[in-house]
Amino acid sequence: MSTTTTTTTTTQLQTSVNTLTSSLSLLTSTISTLSTATSDFPRMTKVLTVNRHFELLSEPEIQAAQESLREEIVPEFRHLLGRVEGQLERMERREKGLVSRGELLGGRLEGLNEGKRKAAVPRRTGYTGEAVGRENAEKLRQLKAKKERLMYTVERLALQKGQKHRQLRMSLSYKGVV
Repeated sequence: MSTTTTTTTTTQLQTSVNTLTSSLSLLTSTISTLSTATSDFPRMTKVLTVNRHFELLSEPEIQAAQESLREEIVPEFRHLLGRVEGQLERMERREKGLVSRGELLGGRLEGLNEGKRKAAVPRRTGYTGEAVGRENAEKLRQLKAKKERLMYTVERLALQKGQKHRQLRMSLSYKGVV
């Protein structure tokens, strides 16, 4: 019995060794497969990491940023608005001055014309009546041309003033401020 037992034990041991060898080779094969499969993991972690290109902000953060901008821009805007209003006031004063100067020059021109009609008696200074008439006609023509230039300047300033007002209103309505 001893021989049969040893033979049986040897066969059992041989079977165990064969199974272990088979398991070892299977394990080696598995390790090799896992090694090749996981060798790309460092690159894959880089590829698969999520990069944020745009940050999502909450509504309170957006409102805070808007308020910050508003606090920064509104004082500057009011300063610029004050400067524009000052310029408009200066332009209005200049326009009124030019209008009154035009009226004054028009009154002088009319006064010259009336005075020349009353002084129809020619002076005896060596000029003939025709020469005096031509001279007066030339002065009249020059004064009329000057009056036209002044009227044109007044109209141009009034148009510029209107344009500045429109631009100011458009910028105010566009900004939604004030």
